[in-house]
Amino acid sequence: MPVHQIIPSLKSRNAQSLPQIESLENRRLLSADLIGSFAGALPATLPPGGANHATVRVTNPSGQIESGKTTVSLYLSDAPMLDGGALILSTATRNVHLRGGQSAAFPFRFASPSALPDESGYLIARIDGPAATDGSVDETIAVAPQTVAVVQPFVDLVGQVAQEPSTVFVSSSCPAGAVAKVRVFNAGNVAARGPLQITMYASTSATLDSSATVISVATFPGAAIHSGGSRQFAVHLSLPAGTPVGGYTLLASINSSHSIAESNTANNLAVGQHPFAVAAAPTLIDLRDHHHQDDNNNDQSVILIDDGSDNVDLGYVDNSGSDNSAPAPADTGGDTPAPATAPSDPATSPDPGTPSDPASPADSGSSSDGGSDFGAPAPVDPSAGSDF
Repeated sequence: MPVHQIIPSLKSRNAQSLPQIESLENRRLLSADLIGSFAGALPATLPPGGANHATVRVTNPSGQIESGKTTVSLYLSDAPMLDGGALILSTATRNVHLRGGQSAAFPFRFASPSALPDESGYLIARIDGPAATDGSVDETIAVAPQTVAVVQPFVDLVGQVAQEPSTVFVSSSCPAGAVAKVRVFNAGNVAARGPLQITMYASTSATLDSSATVISVATFPGAAIHSGGSRQFAVHLSLPAGTPVGGYTLLASINSSHSIAESNTANNLAVGQHPFAVAAAPTLIDLRDHHHQDDNNNDQSVILIDDGSDNVDLGYVDNSGSDNSAPAPADTGGDTPAPATAPSDPATSPDPGTPSDPASPADSGSSSDGGSDFGAPAPVDPSAGSDF
């Protein structure tokens, strides 16, 4: 049929026989996936009990608008992938409205995990974008560019003998008993708390063995040493009776009762820097009735110190403030002034006209010590070996 006959024929047909064109629904096209990345500084370690910071940046790479609820979940995984063994650290949800090329930051603040061994892991972020009209959700994964070390809490105490005596006497009644000072360091990453016991030994070697003698056990309740810090403790020493005299090495065992849990106890022994001498306890002879005056005319009591050797040391104790102190007698050694009165010598008397009695002194019996227990000055025995 010629074309000019076909066209009129089509027009004469019923319009219902022609196909109907329906308008499309107003649907939202499926969006492209949001992409994530870690921004800013990342923690190198996850310290125990500490608060950590990380930021995940979510970006819309498409030319269409992404609008709606977006959830970012932060994980710690032992591999650079998200699997069933990953530990969730934190989750953040917020509404976003991102045009093409725009991004939004999701900051996180999370605590260090407490149930993982010491190892290195990966921070991984999972981004769940706004849901499409068909209910589907975009999901993408972002892996941090560096690993992070998981560090569990631990305490590690290390000791040092900071001060030690040069001599220790075999007696607990020795005046001004010997004292050692021990400094304790905490090389752990958390504070050490609890009763701290320090045991001191006198050893003939620099090692702690059965030959070492315990000379002190001191406990300091409630001791607290912060991570990376130190404290100094004073320990009084007392050698048991029968300890042989001679040279010894001072040993300090830190946390000897193990009351504070530590990760390493092999470094708890501190060794003194120089040997100390063990000597017999000195015998003190207090001569309270004898006195001595120093260069400033201060009254002092005399003490003889017998250390068991052939030598007897002479010591003085300031007694000027005592009610029982009495003026000292004349000291022929020149340390004290001569008595106020002295027997006259006929040959040297300044008044030749005054008769002198060689049988009696010029002093009519008055005492030169003003009430001292010594009475009149007595001649000095040069064999006595003291100032009086």
